[in-house]
Amino acid sequence: LTYIMYAAQQHPENEVTPGVPECNDPVAIRQMPSRLSTGYGRRAKRCNAMSRVVIFGCLGMALFGYDTGIVSGAMILVRNDIKMTVDEAELVVSITMLLAAIATIFGIPFNSWLGRKPVIMSAALLYMVGSGLIAVAADVWHLVLGRALLGVAIGFASGTVPMYSAELALPAYRGMIVTLNDLNIVVGQLLAAMMNVCFQHVPAGWRWSMG
Repeated sequence: LTYIMYAAQQHPENEVTPGVPECNDPVAIRQMPSRLSTGYGRRAKRCNAMSRVVIFGCLGMALFGYDTGIVSGAMILVRNDIKMTVDEAELVVSITMLLAAIATIFGIPFNSWLGRKPVIMSAALLYMVGSGLIAVAADVWHLVLGRALLGVAIGFASGTVPMYSAELALPAYRGMIVTLNDLNIVVGQLLAAMMNVCFQHVPAGWRWSMG
Protein backbone atom coordinates (compact mmCIF):
# COMPACT_ATOMS: atom_id res chain seq x y z
CA LEU A 1 0.00 0.00 0.00
CA THR A 2 2.80 2.40 0.86
CA TYR A 3 4.45 1.67 -2.47
CA ILE A 4 1.33 2.87 -4.29
CA MET A 5 2.14 6.32 -2.95
CA TYR A 6 5.69 6.12 -4.30
CA ALA A 7 4.53 4.93 -7.70
CA ALA A 8 1.98 7.72 -7.90
CA GLN A 9 4.59 10.35 -7.09
CA GLN A 10 6.70 9.04 -9.96
CA HIS A 11 3.72 9.48 -12.31
CA PRO A 12 4.86 12.00 -14.95
CA GLU A 13 2.80 14.91 -16.18
CA ASN A 14 0.43 14.29 -19.04
CA GLU A 15 2.74 15.91 -21.52
CA VAL A 16 2.84 14.53 -25.03
CA THR A 17 6.28 13.73 -26.36
CA PRO A 18 6.50 13.73 -30.17
CA GLY A 19 7.05 10.30 -31.65
CA VAL A 20 6.29 8.46 -28.42
CA PRO A 21 3.44 5.89 -28.49
CA GLU A 22 0.46 6.39 -26.19
CA CYS A 23 0.12 4.04 -23.20
CA ASN A 24 -3.51 3.37 -24.00
CA ASP A 25 -2.62 1.97 -27.41
CA PRO A 26 -2.11 -1.81 -26.93
CA VAL A 27 -0.38 -2.18 -30.30
CA ALA A 28 2.10 0.60 -29.50
CA ILE A 29 2.81 -0.86 -26.07
CA ARG A 30 3.68 -4.25 -27.55
CA GLN A 31 6.12 -2.53 -29.87
CA MET A 32 7.85 -0.70 -27.01
CA PRO A 33 11.10 -2.19 -25.65
CA SER A 34 11.13 -3.59 -22.14
CA ARG A 35 13.70 -1.13 -20.81
CA LEU A 36 12.99 2.53 -20.17
CA SER A 37 16.58 3.53 -20.92
CA THR A 38 16.05 3.29 -24.68
CA GLY A 39 14.75 6.84 -24.94
CA TYR A 40 10.98 6.63 -25.10
CA GLY A 41 10.75 9.42 -22.57
CA ARG A 42 7.86 10.40 -20.40
CA ARG A 43 5.20 8.21 -21.97
CA ALA A 44 7.29 5.09 -21.39
CA LYS A 45 7.91 6.15 -17.80
CA ARG A 46 4.20 6.72 -17.39
CA CYS A 47 3.49 3.16 -18.53
CA ASN A 48 6.06 1.87 -16.05
CA ALA A 49 4.57 3.93 -13.21
CA MET A 50 1.10 2.63 -14.03
CA SER A 51 2.32 -0.97 -14.01
CA ARG A 52 3.77 -0.47 -10.52
CA VAL A 53 0.49 1.00 -9.31
CA VAL A 54 -1.35 -2.03 -10.71
CA ILE A 55 1.00 -4.56 -9.13
CA PHE A 56 1.15 -3.06 -5.69
CA GLY A 57 -2.51 -2.08 -5.72
CA CYS A 58 -3.35 -5.73 -6.33
CA LEU A 59 -1.08 -6.69 -3.43
CA GLY A 60 -3.06 -4.33 -1.22
CA MET A 61 -6.29 -6.15 -2.05
CA ALA A 62 -4.55 -9.52 -1.64
CA LEU A 63 -3.87 -8.46 1.96
CA PHE A 64 -7.60 -7.93 2.34
CA GLY A 65 -8.28 -11.52 1.31
CA TYR A 66 -5.36 -12.88 3.31
CA ASP A 67 -6.29 -11.26 6.62
CA THR A 68 -9.94 -12.28 6.33
CA GLY A 69 -9.10 -15.85 5.32
CA ILE A 70 -6.15 -16.70 7.57
CA VAL A 71 -8.15 -16.74 10.78
CA SER A 72 -10.34 -19.70 9.78
CA GLY A 73 -7.51 -22.20 9.98
CA ALA A 74 -5.20 -20.38 12.39
CA MET A 75 -7.75 -20.29 15.22
CA ILE A 76 -7.34 -24.03 15.70
CA LEU A 77 -3.68 -23.45 16.49
CA VAL A 78 -4.31 -20.27 18.45
CA ARG A 79 -6.62 -22.04 20.90
CA ASN A 80 -3.88 -24.57 21.63
CA ASP A 81 -1.60 -21.76 22.87
CA ILE A 82 -4.02 -19.15 24.25
CA LYS A 83 -6.93 -20.15 26.42
CA MET A 84 -10.20 -18.53 25.43
CA THR A 85 -13.90 -19.18 25.65
CA VAL A 86 -16.12 -19.82 22.65
CA ASP A 87 -17.45 -16.26 22.85
CA GLU A 88 -13.93 -14.84 22.92
CA ALA A 89 -12.94 -16.96 19.91
CA GLU A 90 -15.98 -15.67 18.03
CA LEU A 91 -14.97 -12.11 18.91
CA VAL A 92 -11.44 -12.63 17.56
CA VAL A 93 -12.84 -13.91 14.28
CA SER A 94 -15.69 -11.46 13.78
CA ILE A 95 -14.18 -8.18 15.03
CA THR A 96 -12.16 -7.78 11.83
CA MET A 97 -15.13 -7.88 9.48
CA LEU A 98 -17.26 -5.74 11.78
CA LEU A 99 -14.71 -2.92 11.91
CA ALA A 100 -13.90 -3.34 8.22
CA ALA A 101 -17.54 -2.59 7.39
CA ILE A 102 -17.56 0.44 9.69
CA ALA A 103 -14.20 1.73 8.41
CA THR A 104 -15.40 1.44 4.82
CA ILE A 105 -18.28 3.78 5.61
CA PHE A 106 -16.04 6.29 7.40
CA GLY A 107 -13.47 6.00 4.64
CA ILE A 108 -15.85 7.74 2.22
CA PRO A 109 -15.75 11.17 3.93
CA PHE A 110 -12.09 10.70 4.87
CA ASN A 111 -11.23 10.27 1.18
CA SER A 112 -13.02 13.51 0.40
CA TRP A 113 -11.58 15.53 3.30
CA LEU A 114 -8.04 14.18 3.49
CA GLY A 115 -7.46 12.72 0.04
CA ARG A 116 -6.56 9.21 -1.11
CA LYS A 117 -2.93 9.18 -0.02
CA PRO A 118 -3.41 9.85 3.73
CA VAL A 119 -6.13 7.19 3.91
CA ILE A 120 -3.96 4.58 2.18
CA MET A 121 -0.96 5.48 4.33
CA SER A 122 -3.12 5.13 7.44
CA ALA A 123 -4.27 1.70 6.25
CA ALA A 124 -0.65 0.63 5.67
CA LEU A 125 0.34 1.76 9.17
CA LEU A 126 -2.62 -0.04 10.74
CA TYR A 127 -1.73 -3.21 8.82
CA MET A 128 1.79 -3.15 10.24
CA VAL A 129 0.78 -2.38 13.82
CA GLY A 130 -2.08 -4.89 13.84
CA SER A 131 0.02 -7.70 12.39
CA GLY A 132 2.86 -7.02 14.81
CA LEU A 133 0.50 -7.03 17.76
CA ILE A 134 -0.95 -10.38 16.72
CA ALA A 135 2.52 -11.87 16.26
CA VAL A 136 3.49 -11.09 19.88
CA ALA A 137 0.03 -11.54 21.45
CA ALA A 138 0.15 -12.89 24.99
CA ASP A 139 -3.58 -13.18 25.61
CA VAL A 140 -6.90 -13.08 23.83
CA TRP A 141 -7.34 -9.31 24.20
CA HIS A 142 -4.10 -8.64 22.36
CA LEU A 143 -5.50 -10.76 19.55
CA VAL A 144 -8.77 -8.85 19.60
CA LEU A 145 -6.97 -5.50 19.43
CA GLY A 146 -4.69 -6.65 16.62
CA ARG A 147 -7.58 -8.06 14.62
CA ALA A 148 -9.54 -4.85 15.23
CA LEU A 149 -6.71 -2.75 13.79
CA LEU A 150 -6.55 -5.05 10.78
CA GLY A 151 -10.28 -4.59 10.32
CA VAL A 152 -9.95 -0.82 10.17
CA ALA A 153 -7.04 -1.17 7.73
CA ILE A 154 -9.06 -3.51 5.52
CA GLY A 155 -11.99 -1.10 5.51
CA PHE A 156 -9.84 1.87 4.52
CA ALA A 157 -7.91 -0.10 1.89
CA SER A 158 -10.90 -1.81 0.28
CA GLY A 159 -12.69 1.49 -0.22
CA THR A 160 -9.69 3.50 -1.37
CA VAL A 161 -7.16 1.34 -3.23
CA PRO A 162 -9.43 0.27 -6.14
CA MET A 163 -10.69 3.81 -6.56
CA TYR A 164 -7.20 5.35 -6.43
CA SER A 165 -5.78 2.75 -8.83
CA ALA A 166 -8.62 3.44 -11.27
CA GLU A 167 -8.02 7.18 -11.05
CA LEU A 168 -4.34 6.74 -11.90
CA ALA A 169 -5.01 4.28 -14.73
CA LEU A 170 -5.51 5.21 -18.32
CA PRO A 171 -9.03 4.61 -19.67
CA ALA A 172 -8.02 1.61 -21.78
CA TYR A 173 -6.86 -0.30 -18.68
CA ARG A 174 -9.21 0.98 -15.99
CA GLY A 175 -11.62 -1.96 -16.15
CA MET A 176 -8.79 -4.47 -16.05
CA ILE A 177 -7.25 -2.85 -12.98
CA VAL A 178 -10.52 -2.85 -11.04
CA THR A 179 -11.12 -6.49 -11.99
CA LEU A 180 -7.61 -7.48 -10.88
CA ASN A 181 -8.22 -5.84 -7.52
CA ASP A 182 -11.30 -8.02 -7.02
CA LEU A 183 -9.49 -11.12 -8.24
CA ASN A 184 -6.66 -10.63 -5.78
CA ILE A 185 -9.03 -10.72 -2.82
CA VAL A 186 -9.67 -14.37 -3.69
CA VAL A 187 -5.96 -14.93 -4.36
CA GLY A 188 -5.22 -13.64 -0.86
CA GLN A 189 -7.72 -16.07 0.62
CA LEU A 190 -6.09 -18.92 -1.29
CA LEU A 191 -2.65 -17.91 0.01
CA ALA A 192 -4.07 -17.81 3.54
CA ALA A 193 -5.27 -21.40 3.23
CA MET A 194 -1.86 -22.47 1.92
CA MET A 195 -0.08 -20.72 4.79
CA ASN A 196 -2.30 -22.47 7.31
CA VAL A 197 -1.30 -25.80 5.82
CA CYS A 198 2.41 -24.89 5.82
CA PHE A 199 2.45 -23.80 9.48
CA GLN A 200 0.11 -26.39 10.98
CA HIS A 201 2.97 -28.44 12.46
CA VAL A 202 5.24 -25.51 13.36
CA PRO A 203 5.30 -24.57 17.07
CA ALA A 204 3.37 -21.30 17.43
CA GLY A 205 3.06 -21.31 13.65
CA TRP A 206 -0.04 -19.14 13.83
CA ARG A 207 2.12 -16.21 14.93
CA TRP A 208 3.98 -16.44 11.63
CA SER A 209 0.91 -16.92 9.47
CA MET A 210 -1.28 -14.30 11.16
CA GLY A 211 1.50 -11.82 12.01
